[in-house]
Amino acid sequence: MYTPKFQGPIEGWTANHLKANYWKVERTMTRADCMQEAYLVFHRCQTKYPQMDTPQHFMALYKTAWSRAFVDFANADTASRIVTEMPRIQIEDELIEYDPPGDLGNEGYFAVLLREAPKEVLMVLHLFLSAPKEVLDLALAGWKGPNKRERTGGSSHLNRMLGLPPDLDVLQMTKDYFKNQ
Repeated sequence: MYTPKFQGPIEGWTANHLKANYWKVERTMTRADCMQEAYLVFHRCQTKYPQMDTPQHFMALYKTAWSRAFVDFANADTASRIVTEMPRIQIEDELIEYDPPGDLGNEGYFAVLLREAPKEVLMVLHLFLSAPKEVLDLALAGWKGPNKRERTGGSSHLNRMLGLPPDLDVLQMTKDYFKNQ
């Protein structure tokens, strides 16, 4: 029967793992926090699997559990990255704050195109994003159909669904809007 202890090889392996991977969580966790979380993972493994027969089996179990927990911490760290303050430049003794060029909300050019798009184009895009798969397949067949008759049929079907005039080719209108921008 094997009784695992955190001090020793497990703690050493964890420290080496953090040495190589701490940068993935450094924005949200200190090294001490990481070691504490590692101990909690160790304790969970120890209490959940008290009948381990060899140190190698427990170490493999702990490595898997810690690696998965660490990936969760890294994902949480990535999700928490936001712009918290204005960028600053130190020039001699003066600290200058400036607005970087571009949109800080990461909306970019496509968001501007969407804001300026005609109502019909927005309706088609919204339908593509929220329609059931069958409707989407029919609309895409109209969009990419090999001959003009299929494309017109796809647009007329979309026109009926969206309540637009039957002679309007909304698929071509959408394609042209983004192609000409």
